[in-house]
Amino acid sequence: MQEDEDNVVVESLAVQLEEERIAAQIKVDTEDRMHFIGGSDESGLLGLNPWHSPFEVYQEKTGEKAPEDLSSVERVQWGILMEDTIATMYMRKTGKRLRRMNQRLSTMKYGFPLAAQIDRMIVGDKIPLEIKNTDAMNRKLWGEEGSPDIALHYYPQVQQQILLRDVAEAEVAVCFGGNTLVLYRVPRDQSFINDMIEAARIFWQRVQDRNPPDPISVEEASLRWARGGIGPVYGTEEHGVAAARMITLADEIKTLEAQRDALKLSLESVIGDNGDTLMVNGKPVCSWKKQERHGIDSKMLKEQYPDVAAACESVSEFRVFRTLKDAKEFM
Repeated sequence: MQEDEDNVVVESLAVQLEEERIAAQIKVDTEDRMHFIGGSDESGLLGLNPWHSPFEVYQEKTGEKAPEDLSSVERVQWGILMEDTIATMYMRKTGKRLRRMNQRLSTMKYGFPLAAQIDRMIVGDKIPLEIKNTDAMNRKLWGEEGSPDIALHYYPQVQQQILLRDVAEAEVAVCFGGNTLVLYRVPRDQSFINDMIEAARIFWQRVQDRNPPDPISVEEASLRWARGGIGPVYGTEEHGVAAARMITLADEIKTLEAQRDALKLSLESVIGDNGDTLMVNGKPVCSWKKQERHGIDSKMLKEQYPDVAAACESVSEFRVFRTLKDAKEFM
């Protein structure tokens, strides 16, 4: 019995130490990234990353946006924990040996700090191995095994590793869905690397000059020009036409939303209290299921605990964009 208890204590301590190691690794990675352009940044700068725009990269490099705390994100933790497993499976599948790197290569050769994180080096071939862990549904973003057709948003990252290791190619090992290992071989693409370096050089100069790139969404525009000025700004007739077009589109959207709501009501009427999923010809076409949302009743909080409500109250400023009625003259 005592031996079992000791084993539990040892195992719990090992889990705690591993959790602390992962959290420390994530913390260092996120905080250091302000000081260089990494391979994963490149995909955002080149417009190849659907989740990371040039403006967001700029905010991170200038410190305007605090690095996201990823230490408690389960997906990130899985990626780190799976790295050793994927490396082991790679060696079993290929018969090759790997050397652990987990180090960052950097250079100022191009006039700005450029860096790349290397997971493993393939012994003998002396080329980098990039390790990825992703969902099975992402398989469609990748090509056939053995090809260079990796997911587009990872391509700059791998090319940057090739650049900093000064090698002719790299390999990528991807685990899909936790149970399928697929290998890719990516050759050096010097033309792409040249474009990547130039884009990074221009971007880093923006960081130094505090000259942010143009926003690519209304959300980013709200961040870029959050404070605003006071008074009229004089535009062209083209801008008047754009404002008028927004009014027309808003009317069209209202019409479409009304049509959508009518269709939704007709389907909800069929489901009613009879079930939660509508089947047609044996296939589910829509569902209407219960979900829970937890929140704070601010009205009750203010009534019963006014001091607490006042202490927790915050004031935020934001700009509201509206099209005005005079824009209709440009229709």
